Amino acid sequence: MNHFGKTLFSGSRFIFWSLAPFLILFAFVMPLTTVDWNITRVILIIVMDLVALLLAVGLYNTGRFRWALRGVTIIVFFAYVAYLLNDLAHLSHAITLAGIVNGDRPWRSIGAFLSIGMPCMVYSIRGTFSWQQPNSSKEQVSTSLDRGEASLQTGDWERGN
Repeated sequence: MNHFGKTLFSGSRFIFWSLAPFLILFAFVMPLTTVDWNITRVILIIVMDLVALLLAVGLYNTGRFRWALRGVTIIVFFAYVAYLLNDLAHLSHAITLAGIVNGDRPWRSIGAFLSIGMPCMVYSIRGTFSWQQPNSSKEQVSTSLDRGEASLQTGDWERGN
């Protein structure tokens, strides 16, 4: 399984300082680069800036600002819902059992929705990218690691193992 979400939202200072300057720069520069303003572009720029700023805030402290990370993932989920609905609404060819005649665009949007949109919805609801509960073997490993860390802090080497 891909651990991209766990790594990105892990609270790493390296990830924050690698991404935050570019996210903040993006949020400030994007409105300046738009030439022809209309309502669609205004909405897109507001949403993109909101995602960039929420992601920067969420990466700063993933524990305290978990709501910001959930905000990012719910916006991404709704963007993929809109992408899927747009493709299905503008479908000019009939869907048959053999597939779509003369093009496969809706299949790409369905695949993108299932692989990116749905995990974002799961994270927005549960706070994790998986529906599964942690199994007992992983919990046993984490408790043995916690005991090992405690033995390092107290200097009690023999009882920690």
